[in-house]
Amino acid sequence: MNAESGTDDHCGNGVVGPFGFGAANNNNEHLLSFCGSHNLTILGSWFRQLNIHRWSWLSRDHHTKKEIDHIITHSTDRLLFKNYRVLQSVESPANSDHLLVTVKAEILPFKKRHISCLMKSYDVQGLFADPRLQQQYSVDVEIRFSTMHVTR
Repeated sequence: MNAESGTDDHCGNGVVGPFGFGAANNNNEHLLSFCGSHNLTILGSWFRQLNIHRWSWLSRDHHTKKEIDHIITHSTDRLLFKNYRVLQSVESPANSDHLLVTVKAEILPFKKRHISCLMKSYDVQGLFADPRLQQQYSVDVEIRFSTMHVTR
């Protein structure tokens, strides 16, 4: 969209954080409207950075510098991201005038489940004596094997 995040969250819905950058223009309004209507947020505006770590585009004359490349996420996921930065020292493989934008995310650990909660245990000795248990075991095994996809 070639839009800067700007500093004004005109919708008031958390699209732009307190550290937005750039002047408002027509593209800026399109970006903010799109993010606001889809419950998205512009990550770079939520992190305090020096401008040199915010500018993602440098003109060929090296005088015009803008933050026009963004990482956009669902607004409820914003707190998963811990750092946002534009890397000045990374050379673009496509010979572009755009710089690499990076974020660090914190991946929340999954709760561990005990195997005993996932698998039903059987009284193996009871299988020989109890026909009802034999039938239940047979049905469970058949169901598990029928859901497997065997390829040869």
